[in-house]
This record gives sequence, C-alpha cells and structure tokens, in this order.
Amino acid sequence: EGTTGDGAALKDFRAFFFDIPARLGSGIQPVSVKYIHGTCTYTLQMDKNIAWHGDMQLIHHLWQLLGMKRINAVLHFNPAINYVQTEKTSAEARKLLSSAACEIIRDGLSRPAVCA
Repeated sequence: EGTTGDGAALKDFRAFFFDIPARLGSGIQPVSVKYIHGTCTYTLQMDKNIAWHGDMQLIHHLWQLLGMKRINAVLHFNPAINYVQTEKTSAEARKLLSSAACEIIRDGLSRPAVCA
C-alpha cells in the first residue's frame, strides 16, 4: 500500500513497488497477512488495535501492543501471478501487476482466519 491503515480495508497498491517484476517479466507471490489479538476465531476483521495508523502516538501504541498476551499472524498464500512480459510499457505492466496483486490479496483477506 505504501502507507499505514487500520486494517479495516486494503488500500490500492502503489505501482512503483512492482517495477522490478514488471521489468524482469517475473511472477510474484501475493500473501495476505491478517493480525488477530487473543484467541483466533473465524472472523473477517483484523484487530484495529494492532496496526499503528493515523495520529496514534507511537509510544502509547507500543505500550498497548506489548500488553497483549497473544497476537496471531494469519498468512494466506494466494495463487501466484505468473507474469509474462508483453508489448506493454514498464509503467503499464507495473499498473497491471499492482492491480492484480491488490485484488488477489483483498480476496485473501476476506477469507476467515484459521489458526493452529
């Protein structure tokens, strides 16, 4: 995303971060990461208290974070994007890759979390 958010919604990705795979014509592996505090339950929402965002004070946030007994990081490995270089310019290829990755990761985040 290139910025911080509260985890409630995924923001559009910045195409710049996809420059190297676009130039090389390589694939990427999109991974959805969801952070959940406490017992991992079947939920679609991440815990907004884990993300540092907005005008939160860093020290206060870190103190609250350290007070949490358990934080689960739930990873969902989405299907790989096998990019094949075409006649498109590098800028167009970056935009296509970033858009595809964002949609795939957004879909992965919408799935219920399953913790071991």
